[in-house]
Parts: sequence; C-alpha cells; structure tokens
Amino acid sequence: MKFSGRSTVLFLCLLQAIAIAPSYAIEPQSFDLGDFKFTPQVNAKLSYQDNFLHNDNNKQDSWISSISPQFELSQARGLNAYRVNYQINNFTYLQSSEDNYTAHKLSAIAALDLQTRHRVNFDVSYNRDYEERGKDYSIGFADILKEPTGYETYNLKGLYSYGATSSQANIDFTYKFSKINWDSLYREDLNIPLNAKNIDVTANREYESNNIGSTFNYKTGAFTKFTFSLSIGEVDYENARVNEAELDSDNASAFLGFEWQGSAITTGYARIGYSEKEFNSKEWDDTSGFRWQVGVLWTPLTYSNFDFSTARAVSETKGQGSYIENTNYNLAWHHQWLDRLASKITVQFSDDIYGDSSREDDNTSYSASLYYKMHRNIDLSASYIHSKRESNFNVLEYQGNTIEVGITASF
Repeated sequence: MKFSGRSTVLFLCLLQAIAIAPSYAIEPQSFDLGDFKFTPQVNAKLSYQDNFLHNDNNKQDSWISSISPQFELSQARGLNAYRVNYQINNFTYLQSSEDNYTAHKLSAIAALDLQTRHRVNFDVSYNRDYEERGKDYSIGFADILKEPTGYETYNLKGLYSYGATSSQANIDFTYKFSKINWDSLYREDLNIPLNAKNIDVTANREYESNNIGSTFNYKTGAFTKFTFSLSIGEVDYENARVNEAELDSDNASAFLGFEWQGSAITTGYARIGYSEKEFNSKEWDDTSGFRWQVGVLWTPLTYSNFDFSTARAVSETKGQGSYIENTNYNLAWHHQWLDRLASKITVQFSDDIYGDSSREDDNTSYSASLYYKMHRNIDLSASYIHSKRESNFNVLEYQGNTIEVGITASF
C-alpha cells in the first residue's frame, strides 16, 4: 500500500544504499556507445495479493506479473555529468484483466560544474502512470471503477549552488515545477446509475505547483553540517470540485537541520521546522504547524544495520477535505547472513488527517524480504508484505497480504 505524504529521505536512502550495496545490490553492466555509456536493466516479479482492491467489503485476489525494463544513457565529461533514463512498467493481473496497465517514465539529469564556486543541476521527468483501483482517490470505492485511471505528471527541478564544495559554507537556490493531468473519467464510465449530470469526475484533480527555495549549508566539521532552508510556493487547480470552492493555495516553510556522517556508528539527519498552507478561498481552513524530517542509520556491525526515519508533512488532498497532514514512522533492519544472502525487515506506521473533514486513517505495514546474489548482474528476491488501514469511516478500512518473488538482471 502507499504511504502518502512521505518526506524526502534521499540523504538517508543514499547512506543506506552505501551501507548495504556490497551485500545484495546489483552491479549493472554498461556498454560503450561512442562517448556515452548504455546501461540496460530489467526487473521481473510474480506476486499474489489476497485483496488487491484494498477493500474489506469486496475482497478479490489475483496473481500479478510485472516486468520493468529500463535503459540508461550517461556521459561524464570532466566535472559535468549527463543521464537520460527510460523505464517501462507492465502489470498483468491474471485473474482480473481489466486491471492490466503499462506505465512509462522518461527522465533526464544534467549536473554542470561551471566554475570552482558555481554548480547547476537540472532534473526533468515525464511519467505516464495509472492509479490502481482502491488506491489514493478511490480508497474504499474500487467497485465503482471499471479499470485503473490514467494520468500524466511533468516535473522540473533546477538547483544553483554557490560556494566551493570544500568551503565551510555554501548556499543553494532551487526551483521546482510540477503538473498533473488526468484522463477524463465521466460518470457514464463508472459502475453507478447515471442519475445525475454526466460530469468529468477527474477534472478537479488537475493542478500545477511552483516552488522556490534556498538552503544555507555550514560545515561544523569534516563530517557534520548545519542547514537552514526557506521555501515558498503556490498550487493552482484547473477546476473546483462540484459545489465547492477551488483548492488553490500558497505555501511556505522554514527548517533548521543538522547532518552527520560516520559519527561513531551512526549517520543521519534531523530537520525541524514550521510550515503553513493558506487557501485563496475562505471556505477552507488554513493549516500551519510544527513539521520535521528525521533519519538515522545505525550500523552496530559491519554486516548489520538499522535505519529509522520519521516525518510530518502536508500534501494535497486525495478527494476528501482540503489537504492531508501525514505523520509517519519507519524502521528497517538489514542483515548480511552470507556473502550472497541478505535480508530486510521493515515496519511502517502512518497517520493521515484530512483537513476540513472528519476523516482520519491509520496505516500499518510489515514486510520481510530475502535477497540472493546469484551472479554479479543477477539478483533474486522473495518478500512478504502485510498492510492494514484503519479509519473512522468503516468503508475505507482494509487489510491485505502480498507475497512476491523477483529477479533483477543487467546485461
């Protein structure tokens, strides 16, 4: 299941990957194409879900096969680097063909070192994806949909950094743009009686957002630094929901952070701050308050580590209310049993509070995975996942189990 409103934990994920990469991460094989490197990779999974509609009132099970090839073209020229990646994700429901879909993702990244004190990064992406029945907007109402709902997202991120990487202080300036468009879905396309106006029910989900921000970084040691971040942004919706005001809003946040690496046996980050969301319409209640992003990687043994993360953030709503305030806690244990065999156990808790609504969801997930490194460029995996959602709206409650086996290969 998805845990909406997750915090950005790239720093911890990178450190986690470094810590466990020698254990079971695949080593992709690249081929030279002139000045570029071409890296193909494919991931295939077979899973069984005993409640793939995420609905306790109408449990349906299915075997699901997925295949996800991706192709990357990269180049490093001096201190500059470029990368283009294309990925396809095909999902086939063996007991429910109407739920089959194929998603696409195209992304490009450029990292430019202009001078000693000037660096620029660009990151653009396009996603053609589908919302599975029973998730996000259709939680608790999968029955009324005939198939997954398609949508497209466009994202642009720009980063300018001033200050040498070796200097004690530097500053980053960022700009982020995102836009989401949904396939039209009319009432006549749903499994409900057409006793009302045949409107497009996905039109009110479309919006675009713009955000600018700055982060001041100050090193207090070889492996520690303080950060101070400010950001402001706006969200503009294309259409309002029927008989409701628009959800357009202005957003602002400020965070004070501390990051450390290699301190004894822990590495991590902590960002504490304040954010606010102010709606253009007085019909909606503004929200503001204490927010945080915390992550710690603890490595008591060279072959075993624990990582913990927690965050509180506000995101756009998914059909009810005016926003979602998400608080989450995540714990994972990674262990290397043999040179080729490793495991991962995770526990996740999440609380979603919907603004201007009485809805509140509590999400829980437990998972256990085994990874076997069959070859330098072939990895095998097996997982079990248990997910549960409790809500003050009974129709939204659900629990389900997933078992899956997978293979990742690079040629």
